[in-house]
Amino acid sequence: METALNQTASKGLCIGDVAKICGVPAHTIRFWEREFAAQLMPDRTNGKQRRYQDGDISQIMRIKNLLWEDKFSIEGARKLLNGTQLLPFVAPQFRRNVSDIHDLAAKIVNLIQQNLSAPAASEKAA
Repeated sequence: METALNQTASKGLCIGDVAKICGVPAHTIRFWEREFAAQLMPDRTNGKQRRYQDGDISQIMRIKNLLWEDKFSIEGARKLLNGTQLLPFVAPQFRRNVSDIHDLAAKIVNLIQQNLSAPAASEKAA
């Protein structure tokens, strides 16, 4: 015989509980269901109430992170989750970092060259 907790878990969570868990308003979750229909499809009861399973909650958290933390557009997040055209949407985030690393590497090379071309302290004393 299943416990009450197992029965609730097997039936899924309602949108209000998921909203609290994910820190996202219920109306936002409903909006994301329309925008990310291929990736986010919770089960429905006979009365048309949404029931979210662990995979749905994980997907909501992924969408939240892409939109709110990584600053993807909805279209960009959708394409990333679909696995299509990944590079055009990810690359701009890293171009600035790569450019900064390139500039830093150039400065390091320049410093090394300056140190190699400057006479050593022991050579100056001699």
